[in-house]
Amino acid sequence: MPTPAAIIAALITGVGLAWVSIPHCFGMCGALHLTVSCIHSERPIRALSIFNLGRLLGYTILGAVAGGAGFLINKAGVSCCGNATSPPIFSALIPAVMFLALAVGALRKRGVAGSVTPLLKKLLGKVGLFTSGCAASLLPCGVLYAALAAAVGTGGIITGSVLLFVYCLTITVVMQLVLIAGHGIHHSIKERIETVLPYIFLGLALLYFAIFFSKL
Repeated sequence: MPTPAAIIAALITGVGLAWVSIPHCFGMCGALHLTVSCIHSERPIRALSIFNLGRLLGYTILGAVAGGAGFLINKAGVSCCGNATSPPIFSALIPAVMFLALAVGALRKRGVAGSVTPLLKKLLGKVGLFTSGCAASLLPCGVLYAALAAAVGTGGIITGSVLLFVYCLTITVVMQLVLIAGHGIHHSIKERIETVLPYIFLGLALLYFAIFFSKL
């Protein structure tokens, strides 16, 4: 079982990543949410809620898988190279490398890559909203990869799922409230966040590298 400190760290990381990701998510996935509302225009709030419940489940499962992978990486590191009292946190290398790659890639491309697949948008009117929401968690997205990398770094199934759950929940609540209110994120704000994100990722990469090397 994870310690209370580990749970709190996962909560803070998930919420923090969510808030810096919100403008990016509006730009990349806002159209998907609007599609759900338009297809189910008779009850858009209900449709969005069901769809986002599916997203929450999908993200939570992804977080559990990522955290489990981190746990296995740590166990393998202990059996090969560490000792029982102070094992190296080998899973910290995963988010360190991932954040560094995202930062370099974003700086070269001037933005964090992401997309909404047209196929999923077509399926929204043909399959269950909840199922579509679960599938939406598999959409390619740079900031999601960053959250998954952080979940691996937690080194636990529970902490990984908690991190992705609060990450998705924070974004979902803000996005749904804004869409219900009929307003969006101004394009200039999104561009400013896209400019800052690479440096945030770079800072996180350095933090995870420091965590890893401090345990060697």
